Amino acid sequence: MKIKNLVLCRGDGKGYARLRIVGSAGRDVAVEAALEDGSSIPTLWLKESDPASDVVGVLVFPLLDDVTLFVRVVQRGGDEPLCAMRLPAGKLKWLSRLNYRLRPSLCVALRGADERSVDRLRLSLVMCMPDGEEGVWRIAAESRSLGSQPRFSAWDGVGHALQIDPIFFEDQCIPDGTVEGVRRRMVVSVRVPAATGGLFVVAEDETGAALPAMLGFDKAAFFGELHRALRRVRNAADEDDYRAWRESRKMEGLSGSRLDPEVSLSPLVSIVVPCYRVNERYFEEMLESVLAQSYVRWELVLVDSESESSKVPGIVERIADDRITVVPLRDNLGIVGNTNAGIQHARGEYVAFLDYDDVLEPNALEAYVQAIVEHPDAGLLYCDEDSFEVGGAFRNPVFKTDFNRDLLYSHNCITHWLMVRKDVLAETGLSDDEVNGAQDYDLALRVSETGREIVHVPHMLYHWRVHGESTAGDNLGSKPYAHQAGKIALRRHFDRRGIPVSVEDGDGPFVYRVRYQLPDPQPSVEILIPSKDHVDVLDRCVRSILEKSAYGNYRITVIENNSMEDETFAYYRELEARSDRVRVIEWPHGFNYAKIMNFGAASTDADLLLLLNNDTEVIAPDFIEEMAGYLQRPEVGVVGAKLLYYDGLVQHAGMLIGPDGTVVHVNQNVPDSQGCYLGRSVRPGNFSSVTGACQMVKRAVFEEVGGYSEEFAVGYNDADFCCKVSAAGYSVTFTPYAKLYHNEFVSRGREEGDPSKMQRWLRERALMQEKWPQFFEQGDPFSNPNLDRDSLYFALPSPEDARR
Repeated sequence: MKIKNLVLCRGDGKGYARLRIVGSAGRDVAVEAALEDGSSIPTLWLKESDPASDVVGVLVFPLLDDVTLFVRVVQRGGDEPLCAMRLPAGKLKWLSRLNYRLRPSLCVALRGADERSVDRLRLSLVMCMPDGEEGVWRIAAESRSLGSQPRFSAWDGVGHALQIDPIFFEDQCIPDGTVEGVRRRMVVSVRVPAATGGLFVVAEDETGAALPAMLGFDKAAFFGELHRALRRVRNAADEDDYRAWRESRKMEGLSGSRLDPEVSLSPLVSIVVPCYRVNERYFEEMLESVLAQSYVRWELVLVDSESESSKVPGIVERIADDRITVVPLRDNLGIVGNTNAGIQHARGEYVAFLDYDDVLEPNALEAYVQAIVEHPDAGLLYCDEDSFEVGGAFRNPVFKTDFNRDLLYSHNCITHWLMVRKDVLAETGLSDDEVNGAQDYDLALRVSETGREIVHVPHMLYHWRVHGESTAGDNLGSKPYAHQAGKIALRRHFDRRGIPVSVEDGDGPFVYRVRYQLPDPQPSVEILIPSKDHVDVLDRCVRSILEKSAYGNYRITVIENNSMEDETFAYYRELEARSDRVRVIEWPHGFNYAKIMNFGAASTDADLLLLLNNDTEVIAPDFIEEMAGYLQRPEVGVVGAKLLYYDGLVQHAGMLIGPDGTVVHVNQNVPDSQGCYLGRSVRPGNFSSVTGACQMVKRAVFEEVGGYSEEFAVGYNDADFCCKVSAAGYSVTFTPYAKLYHNEFVSRGREEGDPSKMQRWLRERALMQEKWPQFFEQGDPFSNPNLDRDSLYFALPSPEDARR
């Protein structure tokens, strides 16, 4: 008996060899492959011939990295090879190339032979994502005859078996228009070492109803998929994208807004610049950028604290512009004292703050004055900014959102080129030496207490110079005192507001974490969980709350809705007997999430409502305290949590309204620890919406806005509710510190898989667009108009889109 290779080719991470087993007529044989040490590797044997003749079939095997394979024939049920054939890695490559050239039709017929049987599982990659030293790979398994959850096995790029712990995400029957009517689709997630250098996954249906399948990624494909995954989630900080964006704006002359020529408003703007031991070149470049301003009603107040050795007076004398004033100080009063001296000498209606070593765009003042025209109550203005080095490129763009109070409470997200009304400064008072190095942060916090409008001017107007003595790039070493000063400024802000908090260090330099102190007694919390069957899912959710939460004043209300299984009602009885914190009430009508939540809210007089999906599971034991803490602030109406898939990737970290004409989860499917653009995945912040899968709201606010809008039966009700809360004057806050798992789609499946569900989703989307057109027409205020409006990751548009 011997093996005859009829044709061989490669494709999609797998090799295909059509083999004849000469002398095998009448024998029940199997064909497999092994490594040189005898260890088996995954293969599929697709038998073609009649048992009376020599066995012919296709062997499907993984394309390992520079590994010789040994193909062997064994008697089915036996171990000893009847014959074998050696396939060196180099030979595989050139044989495949030769066959594609000489026998292309045979190769095309051979490639993908394992995917053509209707009875065979079909595997496909849903997505992958690097996560530290591992990679998360999500794989879909589909079949019209799949009988049970498949068993998954995996091998690396050189044929070594991997230890995996598959996590099943979805299990859904999808109409497909065939005679059978539906196909079953499951999604599984596996974690494998990022340095594996290849991945080969085999899925087997243990009932035998569906034939096994293999999905392969050779070394090039493996690293290629991981690279593409990173490119998909890139954001505006990508240097190549930012360079292209700047070039496109330069070509179109779109560096900022222009003042309407018919506008008569022309306030005097005082630009205050503290100067101490200035670098002459940096100082002159700053002066040039001010002198180049298209808006000319300004005065430049240079506070010179270097006394006799200063270079500032001589440089100013050479320029000879009477709009520039030097304020000499006998002593260096520190950055705060020097700045305050400049404010006291300022004659303008507005005061702007500029560092001596940074530069402005020529229309920086013009853009601000135009914003004042549009926002006459503006108390403070700020803009987008980037960083630059001497002779280097512009990088690290900071495309800011509209005023984002909770993001400001985690770090100074407003920072440079602040412009403040002079009378507002008189109202807030000036900073003192305790906040030395964080005076701009202190100023922004003080202005936020006045009720005056804080206006974001969405243009790249300020360039922050990076050098050894600046804090650009979070350079804590240059001014170690500045981090502590920011902490003091934030704590004093809450003291002035009368909100008891502790302020702790955050996840990096100049980043802080605010912990809110709850009153005694604690506010009562009603946790509303809608449920229909799926007892195992509900039990994980409820058990995780009862076992992990240390909060003392909560109750769980399970809202039963049309369950069909006796097991469900037995579980309800057992659950109520198990804990006096749990009750079950019944909504006897059809499924309408909004009506169910309104029904649950009407059944309680709790201070706070926590709307929670039954497919969630607590991670952070203090999630209730964390969410309730934000609601101690009078301006906060709704708080959302950070939700993770069971494989550790982000499911929810805030939502934007408008991308692709819908509502989207931002920074979805990135690792939990990944900060993403401006740290928005790991820091608290305001969003236009947070998911109703875990949403805490003041009951008074819930009632004030009329609860959930019942025309949104399934989709968009959470986003619509958040819009109503915002329209009533409250903020919507996301906190990453309240953390839960969310097994999305486990209960109701995806709309894409069911035409009727899809039609309902489209109707609700149209209603959302009709009710809240500003988001879809103007963009979400918690993104930035310079960014790709459809990006989930705050990426820049392509150069072509940027010019539209």
